[in-house]
Amino acid sequence: MSPGYEPSSADLTLLSGVIASVARRGRLSPEDAADFSQSVHLRFLEQSYEPLARFAGRSSLRTYLTVVVHRLLLDWRNARYGKWRPSAAAARLGPIAIALERLVTRDGHTADEAAAILANRPGAPDDRTLQEVVETLPFRPRPRVVPLDEAPDAGTAAFVDPVEAALEADRQRERERLLRGAVAKLSAVDRQILELRFERGLTVSAIATHVNVSAKVLYRRLARLVTSLRRGVLEPEARNEPA
Repeated sequence: MSPGYEPSSADLTLLSGVIASVARRGRLSPEDAADFSQSVHLRFLEQSYEPLARFAGRSSLRTYLTVVVHRLLLDWRNARYGKWRPSAAAARLGPIAIALERLVTRDGHTADEAAAILANRPGAPDDRTLQEVVETLPFRPRPRVVPLDEAPDAGTAAFVDPVEAALEADRQRERERLLRGAVAKLSAVDRQILELRFERGLTVSAIATHVNVSAKVLYRRLARLVTSLRRGVLEPEARNEPA
């Protein structure tokens, strides 16, 4: 949990807008949209906003963030519902049936919407055949997704200046010292939450069960903790920088 990139208020506003847009396109319920939004903000905090720091300007920032957040949506659904697999009936009927079932059960489209999407693809069967497949399939009601694809290639590594690397190592040691001091000032429960999340790698849902609070409350508490700790490291560092 290094200090990393410090987002501007415009960055955070744009990120919130992108999350809301991806949640709408993903047809999340209001409750799921709120949970997903909290999970994305927490993920960015945990990664010290590293995805924003990686932005190389090859597209608009909104387009870039949309790709990143869409991948997080797949990750979020995968964690909640597991890996998507076609039903035995769809597998027996073939690729068109599998594609239809995927659009409905994984991506949240209605059966009619799924048929219309496929009808516009090259080599699609006629409308009557599509409708017959739709009527045959036992669609499952909840969305399911495939695992996340691998992240896009971040590009080749830049030359590392050994002097700058040594200075950065010194700065990192100082950050770690400040971080340990800030953590030591937290309550026992907050220290336990951080240990379960960052050292043992438990999910927020598992930690919520462990400490007997709701996941929604815990998301907010973790976000406040991470923000507080990052400020505890960044602000002293900023005061020590030369003018």
